[in-house]
Amino acid sequence: MPTTVIRCSCGKGLLLAQIRYQDDPYDRLWNIGGYGNGSVPVSGNAIFTQRPHVMDNPPPAVLRNAITAKTPNASVELLMGFPSYEINVYINCAIAISANTTFSLVPTNVSTLPPLFNALEIFQIPDNKLTDGTNKKDVEGLASLQERFKLLQSWTSDPCLPAPYTWDWIKCSLDPIPRVTALLLNGYGLSGSLPDFSSMDALQTIDVQNNNLRGHVPDFLGMFLNLKILNLADNKFNGSVPASLSTKKGLILRKVSGNPGLCASDVTCHISAASPTNDKKKNILELLFVTITAFIFIL
Repeated sequence: MPTTVIRCSCGKGLLLAQIRYQDDPYDRLWNIGGYGNGSVPVSGNAIFTQRPHVMDNPPPAVLRNAITAKTPNASVELLMGFPSYEINVYINCAIAISANTTFSLVPTNVSTLPPLFNALEIFQIPDNKLTDGTNKKDVEGLASLQERFKLLQSWTSDPCLPAPYTWDWIKCSLDPIPRVTALLLNGYGLSGSLPDFSSMDALQTIDVQNNNLRGHVPDFLGMFLNLKILNLADNKFNGSVPASLSTKKGLILRKVSGNPGLCASDVTCHISAASPTNDKKKNILELLFVTITAFIFIL
């Protein structure tokens, strides 16, 4: 679990030594202070309602106080209080920092107001808790699915980590480097053909029932060694079920019903194509009847 190294509220407009419950409904402890070089404290009396676009829901008492630069064109150098040894910091990328590292808030060329800084939270994660993320082969396969189906593109960041926040439509193993073991896309409104996600070789369950998937059933689905459950029902697949699936050992459930154009195998597809439909039989009988009638009438 990450531990909090710093959580501070900036500005002098606060009379308390700390902010906590009831000002913060999550009872986080916000220490007052954390000024920056070249800054001045400011405060206000604004009334805050819901803040849907602000992550972590900072309390209004924190947002009413801040530090800012002395002039619109000046910057603020933050006093971070980092430890004396070198550590890694993640800001959409990783950088190494030390006690001498500083961060500065610098106004843009078109800014008419100085930078404003309300609060700061810094967390530390033990090195033994960090991993390289979800297995790259699974990330590659998921990327193929997201590229094909735009409805899946709202899921971002690591697919499996942290464990409580795994993407809704997958299941992952508990390995140090997690593997994706299930695709759970039943009723997701997917339309089109399945892309190649054969790199996801740890899959045990593939459930894409009740979508609008078309085209042939991909042959690579039969190549997953650990696959136990395959549910392709209620789509618009056509052609025949690949032999790699028809003869696959270890498959506990294979459901393909609800695909009118899908044959159980190449053999059944050929038989179906060779057999005339009822309409064809009806047309042949009508032609034969007309021919016989005309012959009798001439006689």
